[in-house]
Amino acid sequence: MKLKHITYVVALLNILMAGAIVFGAFLYQNRQPDIITFDLKATLKQYQGALDEKGIAQKAQIRRINHFSEAISVTTQAYSMAHNVIIVVPNAVIAGAVDRTPEIQREVIATLKTMNAASRVNPNDGVN
Repeated sequence: MKLKHITYVVALLNILMAGAIVFGAFLYQNRQPDIITFDLKATLKQYQGALDEKGIAQKAQIRRINHFSEAISVTTQAYSMAHNVIIVVPNAVIAGAVDRTPEIQREVIATLKTMNAASRVNPNDGVN
């Protein structure tokens, strides 16, 4: 085989490999998201119970629950994007979805701590 033919074969193989890599990346980027559950109701109830145990006034509880709800929203949106998942409440699923409540709760707490640290910059916001 001549050097010219070998060059064409190597070039063709390189093009095919590059195409396979691009196609694989396309398939990876466009894969279907998994469905997981997050028990939002139990999480909110647990947080409200903790506030009740601390004896926090009703008005302050409402502010804190609203702040906590915001942390849940931020966290679930970020978690959904980072893990390519659709998050639903457990009652929406009959079977087959993995419950990620404890994992997401830990991330909500971390988000809440970050939000609280940022809010302490302004002491007049009413949320500590």
